[in-house]
Amino acid sequence: MSKQSRKEKREQKRQEWQAKREAQKQAKKERKLQEKAMAAGRKTEGLGAGRGGITEYPDGTIEYRRMGEILPTFTVNIREVTGFSVRKVTKEDKKRFMRASNTQIFAVQGSGTVLGASPVAYGTAEKIEQWFRAHPDFGKDVKNSGKETFSEYTSVADELMKLVGLRGSGVLTKEEFNTQKTRLLED
Repeated sequence: MSKQSRKEKREQKRQEWQAKREAQKQAKKERKLQEKAMAAGRKTEGLGAGRGGITEYPDGTIEYRRMGEILPTFTVNIREVTGFSVRKVTKEDKKRFMRASNTQIFAVQGSGTVLGASPVAYGTAEKIEQWFRAHPDFGKDVKNSGKETFSEYTSVADELMKLVGLRGSGVLTKEEFNTQKTRLLED
């Protein structure tokens, strides 16, 4: 390899490194701008003495922080929330959450799964649930499970099977059968 080709290769690597570094700087700058915009539009509401607080961001993200904790216990999108549950603390919960004794576990549910869970003091679960249910975006993005569609198709299929049976037994003529079948399939 000649001296010139090594020099060109080094120069190419240097340019690639600089381009990568510039891309990282740009990404960091964009991330900071986004964080700043999010922080500017956020609203925090306390739930009472010793109960923590809820922080709402402009994009619909909700965070619950227990009193005295820096990081949120759970973060969910309010539009995806469909329900709540409260249960007693188990041994596993005591391992998972610090200071989980003498509390309940509050779970936020959506689309058949638990979106977030946190140990809360007695009475706090009701306050969090009231706050969620009072929010105008509560449960807006929840998709139908498709059960209605399935039952519609099942009932159409059942009706068609009944029509076939009636035609086969001679109760319906071919024209009556075709008329009823067309009516069912158009609805």
